[in-house]
Amino acid sequence: MSYRSIRRRVGQWTARYDWLEGWLTGLGVVFLVIAAICLLATIVLILHLGDTETGFPAGEGLITGSKGFGLVFFPISGFLTFAVGWSLAGDRLRRLMRRGRGE
Repeated sequence: MSYRSIRRRVGQWTARYDWLEGWLTGLGVVFLVIAAICLLATIVLILHLGDTETGFPAGEGLITGSKGFGLVFFPISGFLTFAVGWSLAGDRLRRLMRRGRGE
């Protein structure tokens, strides 16, 4: 069996099952879920921004600083994970939605 025939068989097997697209779509969905969690964390931080009494034995400056850091960190990481997730799974999800609507 030559290298060319092995390569052809592997290529046909990969094209038949399309494992790479499935894995990338799954990974993209994981990134989209992480983006949704970051959005939820940002909303919770905005809603509780003025609360200084959290029950955590720390100073007011530490709590305010950590909330400020969270207000910078979570939106940026949410935007980046959404961009990565959409680039990995966006086309496939759009095709599934179109197929579901009958377009």
